[in-house]
Amino acid sequence: MRIILSLTSMLCIAYAGSAAAQAPGAVVSVTAGFADSAGKVPAFNAVPGSAVPTWSIADPLGVLTAGYFYTYCVNLAVFNFTGNAQVEYKLVQGSAVIYSSVLVKASKLKVAPGQIFAYCITPPALPSSPGPATLTGTAIFEATGAKSVTTKLSVPVLLQ
Repeated sequence: MRIILSLTSMLCIAYAGSAAAQAPGAVVSVTAGFADSAGKVPAFNAVPGSAVPTWSIADPLGVLTAGYFYTYCVNLAVFNFTGNAQVEYKLVQGSAVIYSSVLVKASKLKVAPGQIFAYCITPPALPSSPGPATLTGTAIFEATGAKSVTTKLSVPVLLQ
């Protein structure tokens, strides 16, 4: 099952130093959580009466078990950039790629300062491959006539 959801909202950023002020944006979270068989999460702006944008996901997990379905989510914040961005995720164990997908192509995602985006996918059940692994969310910022800039966030996970 392949589910891709997206959220666009506005985000206020407090910059801490000139390096952060120069960054086009960042992957601010990458998560793996149980896939919701009821189809209620992930959900965007699903909190009645909330005065702020919300993103409801399954509890992020650090241990993933073979045979279960997980939903992988990547959250992107745009700081100082107007153009296009591509969002990807990858689950790797050593040099072996377990899952890898472009969640949204740059040609389909136009971004501007202050926006946030969330993309999620539920691939097939996790295959058996016990041991440590790394879950990575990647954003590639592309502007016409300029060099692309890539930002990544990686988190360790344990496969069992």
